[in-house]
Amino acid sequence: MSLFLQTQITKGVIYDSVGIGHHFGDVTVQPVTTAKAGVRVEVEFRSSNPRNDLRTEGTFLAVQLLDSDGISWVDVATDGNWETKFEWSRPSKLSAESFATIVWDVPLDAVVGTYRIQHYNSHKSVLGKITEFSGTSNTFKVTD
Repeated sequence: MSLFLQTQITKGVIYDSVGIGHHFGDVTVQPVTTAKAGVRVEVEFRSSNPRNDLRTEGTFLAVQLLDSDGISWVDVATDGNWETKFEWSRPSKLSAESFATIVWDVPLDAVVGTYRIQHYNSHKSVLGKITEFSGTSNTFKVTD
């Protein structure tokens, strides 16, 4: 690999931005309101470059189920599960804005109930400060 190409691949994050009037973690595409086993659920968040924090002791996402008491959320899948996918994109090389799309292929044995998707990441300011953030989708139902 040439030194130039290697430098381009490993170049550090300068800073992240979400644009005026927006916040890191805002949902730009909400999930469907109901889904069945075997269906794909997708959510898009305003995000930041994942190289700010590789989350080696954490996760970029959690699919959460509202437990039977209707109060607590329980993680049923993270970015370590085969049925999930975390996709990061920066639509323009001229902008520091980026997005994270989280995909969950609802497993055939998914519990019927109310779910939501959480996104976790860290953004870098112009001054170099790294700050964690999270975002939460609307709830959706998994049905028979």
